[in-house]
Amino acid sequence: MRHSDLRYSLRVRIIAVLSAVLALGAVILGFAGWRSASIAAQQAYDRMLSGGAIQIAENVYVQGGVVTLEPPVSTIAALAAYDLVFYKVVDPRGVVVAGYEDLASEAGPEQMRNGVVIEDGLYQEQPVRIATVAKQIEDPAVGGWVTIVLAQTTEARRALARDLTLKALGVIAAMSALALLATGYAVTFALKPLTRIEREIVGRRPDDLRPLQTEPPIEIRNLVHAIDDFMRRLSGSHHGDATLHCRCRASDTYAAGGARRPGRNPVGDASVAAKGRHGGAHSGADDRAGPAHRPAARSRHGHSPG
Repeated sequence: MRHSDLRYSLRVRIIAVLSAVLALGAVILGFAGWRSASIAAQQAYDRMLSGGAIQIAENVYVQGGVVTLEPPVSTIAALAAYDLVFYKVVDPRGVVVAGYEDLASEAGPEQMRNGVVIEDGLYQEQPVRIATVAKQIEDPAVGGWVTIVLAQTTEARRALARDLTLKALGVIAAMSALALLATGYAVTFALKPLTRIEREIVGRRPDDLRPLQTEPPIEIRNLVHAIDDFMRRLSGSHHGDATLHCRCRASDTYAAGGARRPGRNPVGDASVAAKGRHGGAHSGADDRAGPAHRPAARSRHGHSPG
């Protein structure tokens, strides 16, 4: 197939349109998959971060009138597997008793007292996710609320989102490829009746103008009926021309046969008529000459009159 004929191919058109639709669908699904993966990774790590903040709050106690923290090593180690972790504990007086003093949270007192507050932030020039919670101290010496701030960088959750997105894109690409293969096979299968019609027409003699015997699918039935009708009209015209041709040949044969018979040849008839006329004239002259001329005629041939 020439390159210029590709735009007229049904197979190429269908596959091209489906490829465009699948590509657009893959982009939309890829974006949706990326968003879903990002949200899933965010939620998973936020739960771990919230659990870590609660675990730190449970390990805060008062000893000797001073708020003290026993860091939960296992929790911090789990959070720090792929990211940097920062935390801070502030007693009711506003004194930092553990962690990084410059780690800040924008959560309000009422919010953190009602539960863990999760927010985005920036610490040491790195994007972080911050969990803040408050714990009430019942000790008479140190009464009030202790604030716990826990921050984690976002590299692990981005890596998880990227991994989930790539897996989703792999599934989308595989499904798109299968859809294209299935479409190519379906188009080839759908065009088989056209191939059968082509073979039937090619295998006929030039004078075979019967209707097509191949049963066409519904989509091209009108086209096949139009071809059959055209062939019927062409067949009628062919028979009319053949009849006229036979009549002309019969007339020519009749004329040629008459010319071959001498009695029916006009030229021969004219010649015979002329000879007849000359013969009659000579006969009449001899009759008018009489007997006196007959001996002379015989003497010229060497006979005596007697």
